[in-house]
Amino acid sequence: RDRAKVRAMAGDCVRQVAAGQFKPKDVKIKVDDKDATQEGCFEDDAVVEALAEELLTLGRRLQSGGAAAAAPLAPAQFEKDDDSNFHVSFIAAAANLRARNYTISEADFHKVKMIAGKIIPAIATTTAMVTGLVGAELLKLVTLQSRKVEDFKNSFVNLALPLWVMSEPLPPLQTKSKEYDPVIMGPMRAKPEGFTTWDKVEVSIGDGTMQELVDYLMREHNVEISIVSAGNACLYNAYLKPHKNRLASKVSKIFEEVSKQELSAKRTYLVLEVSASDSDDGVEVQLPAIKYQFRPPPASPAPPSGGGGGGDAGGGGEEEGGVPRDVTPGDCCCCRCCNR
Repeated sequence: RDRAKVRAMAGDCVRQVAAGQFKPKDVKIKVDDKDATQEGCFEDDAVVEALAEELLTLGRRLQSGGAAAAAPLAPAQFEKDDDSNFHVSFIAAAANLRARNYTISEADFHKVKMIAGKIIPAIATTTAMVTGLVGAELLKLVTLQSRKVEDFKNSFVNLALPLWVMSEPLPPLQTKSKEYDPVIMGPMRAKPEGFTTWDKVEVSIGDGTMQELVDYLMREHNVEISIVSAGNACLYNAYLKPHKNRLASKVSKIFEEVSKQELSAKRTYLVLEVSASDSDDGVEVQLPAIKYQFRPPPASPAPPSGGGGGGDAGGGGEEEGGVPRDVTPGDCCCCRCCNR
C-alpha cells in the first residue's frame, strides 16, 4: 500500500522490459448478416496458449504443496474511494483483460471507478455470490488431479425466494449413429461413434489443394466428401459443376476468394465442416469439425520461470467424464468446464 514502493517496483519492471515496435492487431469484423467474414483477432491463439500454460503451472505448484499452496488468504473489504488499496485498479485491469480477450471496447480507470461505484449493491449480493461460485469451480480446475464431471457443480440461485439448487453438470452431448435421422430422413453414421463438440479431426497436410483434402479424408476415414464449408462460406460443393475447378486450388486460396478476406500470416488453421457419405454403402456420415492446419503451428510458449515445480509435467490429456483436459485454443470460452 506504499505508493512510493509501488512506483519503485513498477520502475524496476519497466526497465527490465524491452518495448517492441507497435504493430496493430489484425481484427476481422462483420459489417452485415450476409458477410461471411469470420470475426476475431488472429493473435488470440497465442494469448490463450500462454494463459493456459500459466494456469497449468499454477495447478502443479498448488498440487506439489509448495509455498503457493501454503499462502494464507484474507478477505478484503471493497472500498472504491481509497486508491491506495488498488481495488479499483485491480477491477480495471481484470475488466480490460477480459474486454481485450473478447475484442471489445476497453474502459479507463475513471470510467471503471464510476461504474463500480454504481453497482455496490450488486457487488454485495448477487454478483459476489456468482463470483464466489465461479471461483470455487476454478479452484477445482487447478487443484484436482483427476477431473471428473461429478466433482463440478451447476448452481441455480434466486435470492428473492430464496432458492439454492446445485446439480451435477451433464456430460457433453454425444453424436451417435441412428437407424433413422429425422433431418436426413434416413440412416446416419457417426465417425467416430459418440464424438462430442470437444472432438476435432486434425488434418495436417500443409497448404494443400481441395483434392488433397478430399483424398485424405477418403484415405483416413473412408468417406466421400460432397460439401466443404468454413463458417458461412461454402468452399466446395460436389453437386455444382463450377466447383469442380476448385479441386485443383488450395483450400486457403478458395477460402480467401469465397469469404473475400485475406488470411493473416498469424492464422495457421481453418475450422471446416463437411457433408460426407460412407464410401462403402453410401450412408450419410457425420464427422467432428475439421481443424485444417495449412501452416505449421506457432511454437509453444515457454513456461514461466520460477520455482514450485513438481506434480505432473504434462499439460493436457484425454477427456474424462465430459470435462476436457485440453482443447483447441479459441474453441472454448474461459474455464473449459461448462461442457458447451
